[in-house]
Amino acid sequence: MKPRARICVGACAVSILLFSSGTDVIAADRENLEISDHSGFVLLPTESDRVEGPTPWVWYAPTLGKRHPNRDEQWMFDRLHAKGIAIAGVDVGESYGSPQGRKVYQEFYEELTRNRGFSPKPVLLGRSRGGLMLYSWAVEHPHSVGGIAGIYPVCNLVSYPGVAKAAPAFDLTSEGLSAALAAHNPVERLRALAEARVPIFHIQGDSDRVVPHEQNSGLLAERYRKLGGPVEIELVEGQGHNMWRGWFESTTLTRFMIDRALGSTITDSATDCVDVTPGSFPRLSFPTNERFGSTPLVPVWQSKIVAHWASLASPNSELEDLATRHVE
Repeated sequence: MKPRARICVGACAVSILLFSSGTDVIAADRENLEISDHSGFVLLPTESDRVEGPTPWVWYAPTLGKRHPNRDEQWMFDRLHAKGIAIAGVDVGESYGSPQGRKVYQEFYEELTRNRGFSPKPVLLGRSRGGLMLYSWAVEHPHSVGGIAGIYPVCNLVSYPGVAKAAPAFDLTSEGLSAALAAHNPVERLRALAEARVPIFHIQGDSDRVVPHEQNSGLLAERYRKLGGPVEIELVEGQGHNMWRGWFESTTLTRFMIDRALGSTITDSATDCVDVTPGSFPRLSFPTNERFGSTPLVPVWQSKIVAHWASLASPNSELEDLATRHVE
C-alpha cells in the first residue's frame, strides 16, 4: 500500500492513523456466509491461481464487521492469493476466546473443511485480540492447525483485556474466571500444541503498551520452548501497538504463512525482498535468506533501521492510544 503522506506531525500524523483502516479488502472472489447467526467471509484467489485438491487457507481474526480485516492486510492477502491460498474468518464479537466463541469457530472450521473443500490444516493469523480467539480454539484442536502466525497477538487473558473485563464473555464472575484460567487462558494451555509440533511465528514490538511483549508473545515463547514446541518471535525495537506498515508488509511473516499453508518447509531465497513502509518513511528493501527455527529471522541491524524510521513516522508515545482504537 502506498504511503498517503510525507512524514509529519500533529493533524497530518493523526489522519494517517484515522484513515488507514476500515475499508474492505479487495479480493477476486468474496463470499459471505452465516454460521449460527454469525457473519463469516471467504476471500478466494483468482481461478488461475487456485491449486488442485483441498484449498489451502489462512484463518484471520479478529473479524469485526467491516473493521477487520481491511486494506491494512491487502499486501499480505495479495501474496497469499498469488500462491492459491484463501483467507477466511467469522465474527464472534468480543468473545476473548470464550467457550461460545470457540464453539462457533469449530462450526466455521467444519463448514469450510467438510462442505467447501478447504484444507483440514489452516494457518491461523491472529492480529491483536484475534490471538486470544484463535489460540483458544487451536489449543483444543492442535491436529487441525498447520501453523500459527501473529501480529502483536494477545496470548494472555490476564494481560488483555484483563480478567474483570473478559469475565462476562465467559458467563463468569471475575473471581470465577480467575479460578478457571487454566481452562481458558491460552498461555496456560499450550502443551497439546507443543506435542503436535505446531510451528508459531509472531512479529511484536518491544514498546507495545497495549499488548506487552513480556506478558504475551514473550511469555508464550518461553513456555512453548520449555514444552518442546517450535516458536520464533521477531521483536522490533521501538515499535508499539500501532499501524506501522512493517507489521502488514512483512516478507518473513508472509512466507511463513505461505509455506505452512502449502505444507512445505520454509523456503530459502536470496532474492526475495520486502519494501517496508511504516506510514510514509523512505522505502527500504531487505533480502530474506534466514531459515525459520535456525538463525535469527531479522538481523539486528535491519530491526534498528526499521525502528528508527518508524519512530519518525509513527511516534509510539503520543499517537499509540489513538492508533489502538483501529489496531485492536
